[in-house]
Amino acid sequence: ALLMLRRALAQGEAPLRLLVAIVNKFRGMCKVSGPARVDASQLGMAPWQVDAARRDARGWTDHKLALALEYLAQADHEIKGAAKDPEYALEAAVRRISELRRS
Repeated sequence: ALLMLRRALAQGEAPLRLLVAIVNKFRGMCKVSGPARVDASQLGMAPWQVDAARRDARGWTDHKLALALEYLAQADHEIKGAAKDPEYALEAAVRRISELRRS
């Protein structure tokens, strides 16, 4: 994940744009997490998006998803001016989320 992030940053992608993509991925995972099967139209997602989000959400608990969103919210705050280095703020969030996934 860090290698892909660093490559995207080196190619000129804006940290905020990358953050938005990561947040959208986690929002989709949060929408489909849990035991209940909900119709894609009720989630505001296409069926293929629901299938992909369910695959991505495997192995994530609700607690870990919530922590990941907290890390992303902190990165959003830092990228938008609270930190001197937005790229480092995003990298720190990705690193923390990766550690969550492994634990």
